[in-house]
Amino acid sequence: MASENEQQAWIKEEPTPNAAYLQKFRLYETRSNFYMIGRDKNRTFWRVLKINRLEPSELNILEDSTIYSEIECCDLLKRIHEGNKSTGGLKFVTTCYGIVGIIKFLGPYYMLLITKRRELGRICGHAVYAITKSEMIPI
Repeated sequence: MASENEQQAWIKEEPTPNAAYLQKFRLYETRSNFYMIGRDKNRTFWRVLKINRLEPSELNILEDSTIYSEIECCDLLKRIHEGNKSTGGLKFVTTCYGIVGIIKFLGPYYMLLITKRRELGRICGHAVYAITKSEMIPI
């Protein structure tokens, strides 16, 4: 177990420059994949999560290790759209604030998203939210 001094040092530790805390997300879809695009509060870091939807009984998720700028992310979305034009292209699904989880009932997997939130207060300067609306998206 860590000593009290080690715990205090960990609490005071600054995040690494490469750490991007994503606060808002946009979900897009093609016939074969979902793309969850997340960004930080200052719109400087953009990340991509690709969820394969071709095999409903399997859950295949790929986190792109690249940290994109806004322009690079827009270019990526344009390329995805162009590459999928024959099957309907890239379509916007929803804006959300997070993924609660992915669950499976009897059929396909479902993604549970936070689509609306309400700030309850702050702890040490960090906002604490309540989920006021969610959406379940079949994968």
